[in-house]
Amino acid sequence: MKKIADFIVKKRILILVTVLILTGVCGFLIPKVGVNTDMTKYLPDSSSMKIGMDIMEEAFPDAEEDYTIRVMFKGLTAQQKTEMQEKLAAIPYVTDVDFKPDDADYNRGEYTKYLLHTEHDYGTAEELSVEQALTADFSQHEMQYKNDSTDGPDLPPWVVITAVSLLTLILVIMSGSWIEPFLFLFTIGIAVAVNLGTNIFLGEISEKTFSVAAILQLVLSIDYSIILTNRYRQELAGTADKESAMQAAITGAFSSISSSSLTTVVGLLAMVFMSFKIGFDMGVVLAKALFLSVVCVFLVLPGLLLMFSRLLEKTAKRAPNIPTGGLARLCSKLRVPLTLCFAALFAGAYILQQRTAISYY
Repeated sequence: MKKIADFIVKKRILILVTVLILTGVCGFLIPKVGVNTDMTKYLPDSSSMKIGMDIMEEAFPDAEEDYTIRVMFKGLTAQQKTEMQEKLAAIPYVTDVDFKPDDADYNRGEYTKYLLHTEHDYGTAEELSVEQALTADFSQHEMQYKNDSTDGPDLPPWVVITAVSLLTLILVIMSGSWIEPFLFLFTIGIAVAVNLGTNIFLGEISEKTFSVAAILQLVLSIDYSIILTNRYRQELAGTADKESAMQAAITGAFSSISSSSLTTVVGLLAMVFMSFKIGFDMGVVLAKALFLSVVCVFLVLPGLLLMFSRLLEKTAKRAPNIPTGGLARLCSKLRVPLTLCFAALFAGAYILQQRTAISYY
């Protein structure tokens, strides 16, 4: 490991440039990764819903899927209602428009509803072009539209922003330098981009996996950066040679980081054996994410820490020292009752888990 550590430190600029080029390529590939929104593809073969769908597919092999978009206008005259149906039917990829002038299901006071049909799945380029046409060509009317997709909503952006902000705040408070957290985030950010881009080799991934992979990768792997940085700081306390300190830090931190990450990777790969097939999708993507994070921590972070060593020294600060001696002594005294409590909790949870109904709806 010492020879590898020496190579990483000596060739850090070349490694950083190479990784950044690879990151750019993977960033370009991210939009090209297929994202599957049809969760029924992941149903277990033994589930009644999957069996029923297979029977329908066998009985009606030529049946085409029908996808609908509801459109509501306000304040249309009787003549405009008929004309609007014709205009909506003329939108590319719209196969039919449901509307009945005298039906209360389509007319409520000032409001008029139309039901657009298309053969293209929700979220596809064709279906999205229909929605874009509604926005662009009918903006002069007071209008609302919504597709009838049953897929769950994506992870809201504010959730991701809040999670990253809280993580950054905690890192800033607990770090030994004001800029350390941003070096950590940059390192893991590279790993996230590479992971999302390399998903192209899987053909496609589920929408759920795509929406949570980045934030889970960040949360699960940020501690590897902290471990290496703390080890580097310890080695630096005994020598003025930053390069030799980093070499020793990489060698010393390798066992703890690799063992910790290996445990997590194996746990994630266990999802591959779930009967709900999305487990394979999530397990492979997240295990790959953790592996790439470890690689980036050892290849990218050492170069960044050495490159910004002077700035790290100038922005050094005192990290809060939270006393935990009392808690440790309390846990030691209560170790037997705590063990029994957790054993009982585990047994109870196992019994309740066996009684939990499983639904794929």
